[in-house]
Amino acid sequence: MNSFTVSIYLLSLLFIAVRFLRNRVGRGASVWVYFWLLFLMFSPGLILDVQRLFFWGNVGAFNITLLFILLIFTLLPWICFDTWYKNVSSITITEGGVSILSIVFRIVIISCLFSYFYIFPYALKSFSMGAAETRGLVNSDESVMPASIFTTFAVGVASISPFYIFLFFLSWLHPRLKKYSIWLFLSSFVYVVVSMPFMARDGFVTLPVFFIIFYLIFKRFINAKDVKRVKRYFVLLSFVAGSLLLVYSVSRFFDGEESGTVPMRLIDGIWGYIYQQPYVFDRTLNFQESWHGLSLRFPLLAKLLGQPIIHVERVQDFETMFGTMLSEFYSIGGYWPLFLFTFAFVFIYYLGIRLFIHWNNYFSLFLIFITYLMIEVSGLFYFRYGGLTFNWLFIILTLFPFFLNRRILIVRK
Repeated sequence: MNSFTVSIYLLSLLFIAVRFLRNRVGRGASVWVYFWLLFLMFSPGLILDVQRLFFWGNVGAFNITLLFILLIFTLLPWICFDTWYKNVSSITITEGGVSILSIVFRIVIISCLFSYFYIFPYALKSFSMGAAETRGLVNSDESVMPASIFTTFAVGVASISPFYIFLFFLSWLHPRLKKYSIWLFLSSFVYVVVSMPFMARDGFVTLPVFFIIFYLIFKRFINAKDVKRVKRYFVLLSFVAGSLLLVYSVSRFFDGEESGTVPMRLIDGIWGYIYQQPYVFDRTLNFQESWHGLSLRFPLLAKLLGQPIIHVERVQDFETMFGTMLSEFYSIGGYWPLFLFTFAFVFIYYLGIRLFIHWNNYFSLFLIFITYLMIEVSGLFYFRYGGLTFNWLFIILTLFPFFLNRRILIVRK
Protein backbone atom coordinates (compact mmCIF):
# COMPACT_ATOMS: atom_id res chain seq x y z
CA MET A 1 0.00 0.00 0.00
CA ASN A 2 1.15 3.55 -0.71
CA SER A 3 0.68 6.33 1.84
CA PHE A 4 -2.64 7.47 0.32
CA THR A 5 -4.08 3.96 0.50
CA VAL A 6 -2.75 3.51 4.04
CA SER A 7 -4.54 6.68 5.16
CA ILE A 8 -7.84 5.66 3.56
CA TYR A 9 -7.60 2.21 5.10
CA LEU A 10 -6.73 3.42 8.61
CA LEU A 11 -9.35 6.19 8.57
CA SER A 12 -11.96 3.60 7.56
CA LEU A 13 -10.98 1.41 10.52
CA LEU A 14 -11.07 4.46 12.76
CA PHE A 15 -14.58 5.35 11.59
CA ILE A 16 -15.79 1.81 12.33
CA ALA A 17 -14.27 1.92 15.83
CA VAL A 18 -15.86 5.30 16.57
CA ARG A 19 -19.29 4.10 15.44
CA PHE A 20 -18.95 0.98 17.58
CA LEU A 21 -17.92 2.84 20.74
CA ARG A 22 -20.08 5.95 20.50
CA ASN A 23 -23.08 4.54 22.33
CA ARG A 24 -20.96 2.86 24.97
CA VAL A 25 -18.85 5.77 26.22
CA GLY A 26 -21.03 8.76 25.28
CA ARG A 27 -20.37 11.80 23.13
CA GLY A 28 -18.44 13.92 25.64
CA ALA A 29 -16.14 11.14 26.83
CA SER A 30 -12.47 11.94 27.32
CA VAL A 31 -11.34 8.96 25.21
CA TRP A 32 -12.36 10.83 22.05
CA VAL A 33 -9.21 12.94 22.51
CA TYR A 34 -7.20 9.84 21.67
CA PHE A 35 -9.29 9.23 18.56
CA TRP A 36 -8.60 12.79 17.37
CA LEU A 37 -4.90 12.09 17.81
CA LEU A 38 -5.33 8.93 15.74
CA PHE A 39 -7.06 11.01 13.07
CA LEU A 40 -4.08 13.39 13.00
CA MET A 41 -1.81 10.36 12.73
CA PHE A 42 -3.71 8.58 9.97
CA SER A 43 -4.76 11.46 7.69
CA PRO A 44 -1.52 13.08 6.37
CA GLY A 45 -1.09 10.46 3.65
CA LEU A 46 -4.13 11.97 1.92
CA ILE A 47 -2.20 15.15 1.09
CA LEU A 48 1.47 14.43 1.78
CA ASP A 49 3.90 11.91 0.36
CA VAL A 50 4.53 10.39 3.78
CA GLN A 51 5.96 7.26 2.23
CA ARG A 52 8.77 9.18 0.59
CA LEU A 53 9.61 10.89 3.87
CA PHE A 54 9.71 7.91 6.19
CA PHE A 55 9.69 4.71 4.25
CA TRP A 56 11.13 2.84 1.29
CA GLY A 57 8.75 0.33 -0.28
CA ASN A 58 5.11 -0.58 0.19
CA VAL A 59 3.39 -0.72 3.58
CA GLY A 60 2.06 -4.15 4.57
CA ALA A 61 -1.67 -4.46 5.24
CA PHE A 62 -1.07 -7.00 8.03
CA ASN A 63 1.31 -4.71 9.93
CA ILE A 64 -0.99 -1.70 9.66
CA THR A 65 -4.02 -3.72 10.74
CA LEU A 66 -2.11 -5.17 13.68
CA LEU A 67 -1.03 -1.69 14.76
CA PHE A 68 -4.61 -0.42 14.69
CA ILE A 69 -6.02 -3.42 16.59
CA LEU A 70 -3.39 -3.14 19.31
CA LEU A 71 -3.84 0.64 19.63
CA ILE A 72 -7.58 0.16 20.16
CA PHE A 73 -6.91 -2.72 22.56
CA THR A 74 -4.76 -0.45 24.75
CA LEU A 75 -7.83 1.80 25.17
CA LEU A 76 -9.73 -0.76 27.25
CA PRO A 77 -8.79 0.81 30.63
CA TRP A 78 -9.74 4.25 29.29
CA ILE A 79 -13.06 2.98 27.93
CA CYS A 80 -13.72 1.28 31.27
CA PHE A 81 -13.16 4.59 33.10
CA ASP A 82 -15.31 6.63 30.69
CA THR A 83 -18.13 4.07 30.74
CA TRP A 84 -18.29 4.37 34.52
CA TYR A 85 -17.78 8.12 34.55
CA LYS A 86 -20.60 9.03 32.15
CA ASN A 87 -23.13 8.10 34.89
CA VAL A 88 -21.48 10.25 37.57
CA SER A 89 -23.74 13.16 38.60
CA SER A 90 -21.49 14.94 41.10
CA ILE A 91 -17.98 15.02 42.56
CA THR A 92 -17.31 16.70 45.88
CA ILE A 93 -14.28 16.92 48.13
CA THR A 94 -14.71 15.91 51.76
CA GLU A 95 -13.66 18.31 54.53
CA GLY A 96 -10.88 15.92 55.45
CA GLY A 97 -9.93 15.78 51.80
CA VAL A 98 -9.66 19.58 51.67
CA SER A 99 -7.12 19.50 54.51
CA ILE A 100 -5.10 16.73 52.88
CA LEU A 101 -5.16 18.35 49.45
CA SER A 102 -4.11 21.72 50.86
CA ILE A 103 -0.93 20.08 52.15
CA VAL A 104 -0.40 18.18 48.88
CA PHE A 105 -0.91 21.36 46.84
CA ARG A 106 1.70 23.23 48.87
CA ILE A 107 4.25 20.43 48.52
CA VAL A 108 3.67 20.26 44.76
CA ILE A 109 3.92 24.03 44.29
CA ILE A 110 7.13 24.35 46.34
CA SER A 111 8.72 21.36 44.56
CA CYS A 112 7.84 22.76 41.13
CA LEU A 113 9.18 26.20 42.02
CA PHE A 114 12.46 24.56 42.99
CA SER A 115 12.54 22.74 39.63
CA TYR A 116 11.86 25.99 37.79
CA PHE A 117 14.68 27.89 39.46
CA TYR A 118 17.12 24.99 39.33
CA ILE A 119 16.58 24.09 35.66
CA PHE A 120 16.16 27.56 34.16
CA PRO A 121 19.91 28.41 33.86
CA TYR A 122 20.52 25.13 32.03
CA ALA A 123 17.56 25.82 29.75
CA LEU A 124 19.12 29.16 28.79
CA LYS A 125 22.44 27.40 28.17
CA SER A 126 20.76 24.92 25.80
CA PHE A 127 19.10 27.75 23.91
CA SER A 128 22.43 29.53 23.51
CA MET A 129 24.03 26.31 22.22
CA GLY A 130 21.22 25.66 19.75
CA ALA A 131 19.01 22.64 19.23
CA ALA A 132 21.40 20.74 16.95
CA GLU A 133 24.31 20.82 19.41
CA THR A 134 22.08 20.09 22.40
CA ARG A 135 20.44 17.12 20.70
CA GLY A 136 23.89 15.88 19.74
CA LEU A 137 24.81 15.80 23.43
CA VAL A 138 21.57 14.00 24.31
CA ASN A 139 22.09 11.40 21.57
CA SER A 140 25.58 10.72 22.94
CA ASP A 141 24.15 10.20 26.45
CA GLU A 142 25.47 13.52 27.73
CA SER A 143 23.66 16.55 29.16
CA VAL A 144 24.12 20.23 29.90
CA MET A 145 22.92 19.48 33.44
CA PRO A 146 25.19 17.95 36.08
CA ALA A 147 24.55 14.50 37.49
CA SER A 148 23.38 15.26 41.03
CA ILE A 149 20.58 14.58 43.48
CA PHE A 150 19.16 18.03 42.68
CA THR A 151 18.96 17.25 38.97
CA THR A 152 17.31 13.92 39.72
CA PHE A 153 14.77 15.60 41.99
CA ALA A 154 14.00 18.42 39.55
CA VAL A 155 13.54 16.04 36.61
CA GLY A 156 11.54 13.60 38.74
CA VAL A 157 9.15 16.35 39.89
CA ALA A 158 8.59 17.46 36.30
CA SER A 159 8.06 13.94 34.96
CA ILE A 160 4.68 13.61 36.70
CA SER A 161 3.25 16.92 35.43
CA PRO A 162 -0.06 15.31 34.36
CA PHE A 163 -0.85 14.82 38.05
CA TYR A 164 -0.50 18.57 38.56
CA ILE A 165 -3.03 19.21 35.78
CA PHE A 166 -5.41 16.87 37.61
CA LEU A 167 -4.80 18.76 40.87
CA PHE A 168 -5.38 22.05 39.04
CA PHE A 169 -8.87 20.93 38.01
CA LEU A 170 -9.50 19.44 41.42
CA SER A 171 -8.81 22.83 43.01
CA TRP A 172 -11.91 24.27 41.30
CA LEU A 173 -14.22 21.85 43.11
CA HIS A 174 -13.98 23.54 46.52
CA PRO A 175 -13.88 27.27 47.39
CA ARG A 176 -11.08 26.80 49.92
CA LEU A 177 -8.85 25.26 47.27
CA LYS A 178 -9.33 27.78 44.45
CA LYS A 179 -6.55 29.99 45.77
CA TYR A 180 -4.07 27.33 44.68
CA SER A 181 -5.35 27.07 41.09
CA ILE A 182 -3.01 29.57 39.41
CA TRP A 183 0.01 28.10 41.19
CA LEU A 184 -1.00 24.58 40.20
CA PHE A 185 -1.45 25.76 36.61
CA LEU A 186 2.10 27.14 36.65
CA SER A 187 3.28 23.87 38.21
CA SER A 188 1.79 22.02 35.25
CA PHE A 189 4.25 23.87 32.98
CA VAL A 190 7.29 22.60 34.85
CA TYR A 191 7.88 19.72 32.43
CA VAL A 192 8.16 22.19 29.55
CA VAL A 193 10.97 24.02 31.36
CA VAL A 194 12.72 20.80 32.42
CA SER A 195 12.60 19.49 28.85
CA MET A 196 14.38 22.60 27.52
CA PRO A 197 17.92 21.48 28.45
CA PHE A 198 17.24 18.37 26.32
CA MET A 199 15.49 20.33 23.53
CA ALA A 200 12.71 17.74 23.83
CA ARG A 201 9.30 18.64 22.38
CA ASP A 202 6.94 16.01 23.75
CA GLY A 203 5.75 18.24 26.60
CA PHE A 204 4.50 20.84 24.13
CA VAL A 205 2.22 18.20 22.63
CA THR A 206 1.21 16.04 25.59
CA LEU A 207 0.50 18.75 28.19
CA PRO A 208 -2.27 20.40 26.12
CA VAL A 209 -3.66 16.90 25.46
CA PHE A 210 -3.84 16.17 29.19
CA PHE A 211 -5.41 19.55 29.80
CA ILE A 212 -8.18 18.76 27.30
CA ILE A 213 -8.72 15.31 28.81
CA PHE A 214 -9.23 16.66 32.32
CA TYR A 215 -11.30 19.56 31.03
CA LEU A 216 -13.71 17.05 29.47
CA ILE A 217 -13.79 15.09 32.72
CA PHE A 218 -14.37 18.00 35.10
CA LYS A 219 -16.14 20.73 33.12
CA ARG A 220 -19.67 19.68 34.13
CA PHE A 221 -18.72 19.94 37.81
CA ILE A 222 -17.20 23.44 37.56
CA ASN A 223 -19.46 26.52 37.50
CA ALA A 224 -19.80 28.45 34.25
CA LYS A 225 -17.73 31.44 35.41
CA ASP A 226 -14.82 29.24 36.40
CA VAL A 227 -15.08 27.26 33.15
CA LYS A 228 -14.40 30.47 31.24
CA ARG A 229 -11.32 31.09 33.35
CA VAL A 230 -10.11 27.53 32.74
CA LYS A 231 -10.57 28.04 28.99
CA ARG A 232 -8.41 31.16 29.16
CA TYR A 233 -5.73 29.12 30.91
CA PHE A 234 -5.91 26.57 28.09
CA VAL A 235 -5.55 29.29 25.43
CA LEU A 236 -2.44 30.51 27.24
CA LEU A 237 -1.05 26.99 27.53
CA SER A 238 -1.73 26.28 23.84
CA PHE A 239 -0.11 29.54 22.74
CA VAL A 240 3.04 28.98 24.78
CA ALA A 241 3.30 25.31 23.82
CA GLY A 242 2.62 25.98 20.13
CA SER A 243 5.10 28.87 19.97
CA LEU A 244 7.87 26.91 21.64
CA LEU A 245 7.16 23.85 19.47
CA LEU A 246 7.54 26.03 16.38
CA VAL A 247 10.75 27.62 17.69
CA TYR A 248 12.24 24.23 18.56
CA SER A 249 11.23 22.73 15.22
CA VAL A 250 12.70 25.64 13.26
CA SER A 251 15.92 25.34 15.26
CA ARG A 252 16.14 21.58 14.73
CA PHE A 253 14.95 21.29 11.12
CA PHE A 254 15.72 24.59 9.41
CA ASP A 255 18.76 24.36 7.17
CA GLY A 256 19.68 27.51 5.31
CA GLU A 257 21.74 25.56 2.80
CA GLU A 258 18.66 23.59 1.73
CA SER A 259 16.19 26.47 1.50
CA GLY A 260 14.05 24.74 -1.10
CA THR A 261 13.22 21.97 1.37
CA VAL A 262 12.50 24.21 4.36
CA PRO A 263 8.64 24.05 4.24
CA MET A 264 8.67 20.27 3.95
CA ARG A 265 11.32 19.92 6.65
CA LEU A 266 9.20 21.99 9.03
CA ILE A 267 6.11 19.91 8.26
CA ASP A 268 8.17 16.80 8.94
CA GLY A 269 9.43 18.29 12.20
CA ILE A 270 6.03 19.42 13.51
CA TRP A 271 3.23 17.33 12.00
CA GLY A 272 5.66 14.51 11.39
CA TYR A 273 5.94 14.23 15.16
CA ILE A 274 2.67 12.30 15.08
CA TYR A 275 2.14 10.98 11.54
CA GLN A 276 5.24 8.84 11.11
CA GLN A 277 4.18 6.12 13.55
CA PRO A 278 2.30 3.67 11.27
CA TYR A 279 5.15 3.69 8.75
CA VAL A 280 7.84 3.29 11.39
CA PHE A 281 5.88 0.44 12.99
CA ASP A 282 5.59 -1.31 9.62
CA ARG A 283 9.27 -0.82 8.94
CA THR A 284 10.22 -2.11 12.39
CA LEU A 285 8.27 -5.33 11.87
CA ASN A 286 9.80 -5.80 8.43
CA PHE A 287 13.42 -4.89 9.02
CA GLN A 288 14.34 -5.24 12.70
CA GLU A 289 17.49 -7.34 12.64
CA SER A 290 18.90 -7.18 16.16
CA TRP A 291 16.72 -7.30 19.25
CA HIS A 292 17.03 -4.72 22.02
CA GLY A 293 16.11 -7.15 24.78
CA LEU A 294 15.00 -5.78 28.14
CA SER A 295 18.08 -3.64 28.72
CA LEU A 296 16.92 -0.55 26.82
CA ARG A 297 13.39 0.02 28.17
CA PHE A 298 12.94 -2.47 31.02
CA PRO A 299 16.32 -2.82 32.76
CA LEU A 300 14.63 -3.35 36.13
CA LEU A 301 12.80 -6.36 34.78
CA ALA A 302 16.05 -7.63 33.29
CA LYS A 303 17.68 -7.40 36.74
CA LEU A 304 14.79 -9.23 38.37
CA LEU A 305 15.13 -12.01 35.79
CA GLY A 306 18.87 -12.21 36.39
CA GLN A 307 19.78 -10.92 32.93
CA PRO A 308 22.83 -8.70 32.39
CA ILE A 309 22.24 -5.05 31.46
CA ILE A 310 23.94 -4.44 28.12
CA HIS A 311 24.42 -1.33 26.02
CA VAL A 312 21.98 -1.36 23.09
CA GLU A 313 23.32 0.02 19.85
CA ARG A 314 20.53 1.34 17.61
CA VAL A 315 21.92 1.57 14.09
CA GLN A 316 18.81 1.46 11.89
CA ASP A 317 17.08 4.80 11.29
CA PHE A 318 13.65 3.51 12.39
CA GLU A 319 15.06 2.42 15.76
CA THR A 320 15.25 6.07 16.87
CA MET A 321 11.99 7.18 15.20
CA PHE A 322 8.47 7.23 16.63
CA GLY A 323 6.59 3.99 15.96
CA THR A 324 4.40 4.09 19.11
CA MET A 325 5.36 2.13 22.21
CA LEU A 326 4.25 -0.97 20.32
CA SER A 327 7.23 -0.86 17.97
CA GLU A 328 9.51 -0.70 21.01
CA PHE A 329 7.77 -3.70 22.54
CA TYR A 330 8.38 -5.57 19.28
CA SER A 331 12.03 -4.50 19.26
CA ILE A 332 12.56 -6.35 22.55
CA GLY A 333 12.38 -9.70 20.82
CA GLY A 334 9.66 -9.94 18.19
CA TYR A 335 5.97 -10.79 18.31
CA TRP A 336 5.88 -12.50 21.70
CA PRO A 337 7.10 -9.46 23.71
CA LEU A 338 4.87 -7.23 21.56
CA PHE A 339 1.77 -9.18 22.63
CA LEU A 340 3.00 -9.94 26.16
CA PHE A 341 3.87 -6.35 27.13
CA THR A 342 0.77 -4.92 25.45
CA PHE A 343 -1.48 -7.39 27.27
CA ALA A 344 0.29 -6.85 30.61
CA PHE A 345 -0.05 -3.06 30.29
CA VAL A 346 -3.77 -3.27 29.52
CA PHE A 347 -4.49 -5.96 32.14
CA ILE A 348 -2.72 -4.15 35.01
CA TYR A 349 -4.51 -0.84 34.54
CA TYR A 350 -7.87 -2.27 33.53
CA LEU A 351 -7.86 -4.41 36.67
CA GLY A 352 -6.76 -1.47 38.83
CA ILE A 353 -9.51 0.78 37.50
CA ARG A 354 -12.14 -1.93 37.98
CA LEU A 355 -11.00 -2.61 41.54
CA PHE A 356 -11.10 1.04 42.63
CA ILE A 357 -14.55 1.48 41.11
CA HIS A 358 -15.71 -1.62 43.02
CA TRP A 359 -14.14 -0.34 46.26
CA ASN A 360 -15.57 3.18 45.80
CA ASN A 361 -12.06 4.55 46.27
CA TYR A 362 -12.39 7.40 43.79
CA PHE A 363 -9.26 9.42 44.51
CA SER A 364 -7.13 6.31 44.02
CA LEU A 365 -9.15 5.60 40.88
CA PHE A 366 -8.10 8.93 39.42
CA LEU A 367 -4.47 8.37 40.39
CA ILE A 368 -4.17 5.01 38.67
CA PHE A 369 -6.10 6.33 35.67
CA ILE A 370 -3.60 9.18 35.31
CA THR A 371 -0.68 6.77 35.59
CA TYR A 372 -2.23 4.73 32.79
CA LEU A 373 -2.80 7.88 30.70
CA MET A 374 0.82 8.95 31.04
CA ILE A 375 1.93 5.72 29.36
CA GLU A 376 -0.97 5.60 26.90
CA VAL A 377 -0.75 9.18 25.60
CA SER A 378 3.04 9.33 25.38
CA GLY A 379 2.98 5.76 24.04
CA LEU A 380 1.22 7.00 20.95
CA PHE A 381 4.62 8.46 20.06
CA TYR A 382 7.13 6.15 21.75
CA PHE A 383 7.73 4.41 25.09
CA ARG A 384 8.94 7.51 26.93
CA TYR A 385 9.15 5.94 30.39
CA GLY A 386 11.85 3.39 29.75
CA GLY A 387 14.99 3.15 31.85
CA LEU A 388 15.74 2.06 35.40
CA THR A 389 14.57 5.27 37.12
CA PHE A 390 11.28 5.38 35.23
CA ASN A 391 10.74 1.66 35.81
CA TRP A 392 10.88 2.29 39.55
CA LEU A 393 8.77 5.44 39.25
CA PHE A 394 5.90 3.66 37.55
CA ILE A 395 5.97 0.76 39.95
CA ILE A 396 5.58 3.31 42.76
CA LEU A 397 2.88 5.29 40.91
CA THR A 398 0.94 2.10 40.17
CA LEU A 399 1.13 0.66 43.69
CA PHE A 400 0.73 3.90 45.65
CA PRO A 401 -3.06 4.27 45.09
CA PHE A 402 -3.62 0.87 46.72
CA PHE A 403 -2.28 2.25 50.01
CA LEU A 404 -4.62 5.26 50.10
CA ASN A 405 -7.68 4.53 52.22
CA ARG A 406 -8.67 8.07 53.22
CA ARG A 407 -11.96 9.28 51.77
CA ILE A 408 -11.05 12.37 49.77
CA LEU A 409 -13.64 12.40 47.00
CA ILE A 410 -17.36 11.67 47.12
CA VAL A 411 -18.88 10.58 43.84
CA ARG A 412 -22.60 10.25 43.27
CA LYS A 413 -24.46 8.77 40.33
